[in-house]
Amino acid sequence: MADVSGPSAKEYAATLLPLYHGPTVKIQINSSDHEFEVSKQLLCKESTYFRAMFGGNFAEGEQQLAKLNEMEGVISVRGFEALIQWLYIRRIHFDSKEPGDQVSAAIELVRLADMCNMTGMEFETAQYIKNILVAILIPEAKAL
Repeated sequence: MADVSGPSAKEYAATLLPLYHGPTVKIQINSSDHEFEVSKQLLCKESTYFRAMFGGNFAEGEQQLAKLNEMEGVISVRGFEALIQWLYIRRIHFDSKEPGDQVSAAIELVRLADMCNMTGMEFETAQYIKNILVAILIPEAKAL
């Protein structure tokens, strides 16, 4: 069944598609060990933090490179990967099968999004955590 809640194909092609093309910026987590190349327009549209960083007179704007240091519970490779996943496909999914790890990862993602001043994922993340907790507390709910 078609999803009619989103933009029309014409609107998508005109307004959203350009966000996935064009110049990119690089984000490094802990030096160059983990580097991500992300659409600058998409990242800056969704985050005032990155918009100021890459659009202002900062070194990051000149180099088109931001270096983020890991911060326990806020900035990690796993968290930034999830942030990118959210930016591009508006969904979150973590590789871990362990419920505690999944909840921790979701909370870390929300903290990172808050740090970057990104909104819009709150309901999805809360629902993700709720589904994990329901599956633990009511095992037969997994089949639902």
